[in-house]
Amino acid sequence: MVYLGAFTVHVSNPDGHGLVLSGNYGPGGHRPFSWRLFPEGDEMHFLDERDYIQPDSLSETEADIVFYFTPFTPLPKETRLIASFSVFTEGVGFQKWPKAELTIPAQEKLPSRTLAVEGTSAYLSPVGLVLHEDTHDRDEAILESIRLVFEGGTEYTLMTPDIVNFSVASRSPDGLNVYYSFNRLCDAERMKEIHISSSLHGSETVSRTLR
Repeated sequence: MVYLGAFTVHVSNPDGHGLVLSGNYGPGGHRPFSWRLFPEGDEMHFLDERDYIQPDSLSETEADIVFYFTPFTPLPKETRLIASFSVFTEGVGFQKWPKAELTIPAQEKLPSRTLAVEGTSAYLSPVGLVLHEDTHDRDEAILESIRLVFEGGTEYTLMTPDIVNFSVASRSPDGLNVYYSFNRLCDAERMKEIHISSSLHGSETVSRTLR
């Protein structure tokens, strides 16, 4: 199944592509192009979609843009995706903007890690986390915090009661998996451990460390 994904598009235009890191595109505020992603044959399947420009790749004529996404319901493993790009055209309605489509075959190229402690496992990639519970016994538990710790001691707080650093969280139909789409990329290969705290029945706190 596909829970999380990402791909990179290289943009090149000798006359200038008009992309900027700041997100400020002048008086009109329009990005040079818009994009949407959907499974082949199912344009109505909703995905949470994010993107960012790799700073080191950006010049006046060249840029690499990373697009990452989370399906609200997992997709079959072999699903191909369609990326549709529309070029902003002044004075023309969105439906009439020049458009191109790119078919992306299903692949598994993102480096990933699996960490576990008894009863709980986590599948981690640069764009998100799949948290798996072996049983429904934790249904009454409320997740309070998830903290990712990397080699060298750096940390990424995914969530606390006061902080949310994910763009989408959804649960599988059987209730055993929760999918988190990060709002930044992380180095999955340097992940050392994941600290999870939950409250049971609104009082007792249970902490787990996945390695």
